[in-house]
Amino acid sequence: MRDYELMWILGGEASEEDREASVASVSKAIEDNEGSVSNTESWGHRTLAYPIEKNTEGIYYVARFSMEATRVETLEQSMRADQSVIRHLLTRLDDLNGAKVTPQEMDAAPPERGRRPGPGRGGPGRPGGGRPGGGRPGGGRRP
Repeated sequence: MRDYELMWILGGEASEEDREASVASVSKAIEDNEGSVSNTESWGHRTLAYPIEKNTEGIYYVARFSMEATRVETLEQSMRADQSVIRHLLTRLDDLNGAKVTPQEMDAAPPERGRRPGPGRGGPGRPGGGRPGGGRPGGGRRP
């Protein structure tokens, strides 16, 4: 058996009954696949970075559990089939060396930085990434 963490997001308009049903459904899906849930927690309402299926807010949940690796694909299929789940992420905890992130640590993390322009993407005020010759063969001269 391996240890996993499943994070899933419900649409921001989900009722309390929908939330409870979702947690029960995920727990049942894990147990039906011969797994055992060790912890389930709600991370609450959060604003999404971008709209997902016309939702701008979501309700986050995290479950930690143990399951045979051969049964994980069945769990993934049931998560994809659940219409109330707008996004999910299943991670094997062995890959994270048991790291656990809390909602407070997630809020305190610095925002991600955008991509920096590279060669050919228009650098600091220059076409061609700021390279001499504008990134064109022959020193930037047009034939």
